[in-house]
Amino acid sequence: MAILDVESGWARSLKDLGIHGIDTDNLIALRIFNIDSGICPQHDRSRYALPDADQLISMRVQGVNADEVARFARSATSKPSTKLVQIRIFKVTPDFIAVAGARF
Repeated sequence: MAILDVESGWARSLKDLGIHGIDTDNLIALRIFNIDSGICPQHDRSRYALPDADQLISMRVQGVNADEVARFARSATSKPSTKLVQIRIFKVTPDFIAVAGARF
């Protein structure tokens, strides 16, 4: 943890943001994928609840970004953040959803 700069202040800041499910196993992954307070504004502007630590890691691994979160929030009627990972894996776009009339 010291090599990756996983310090208690940073870990506490994640907890203070309301990220649940933080443990010693995922703290390293959270740091490797640079998950910090910058991740929260994308969820503040969307209708999705802030994902837990493991979901945030999965979203970052798949390249889900703030723009995608906002675009999908506007284009779908109901979709939890966990679906964003699946949508990214299968390369579904907001334009595709609009054309197909799909609801996730």
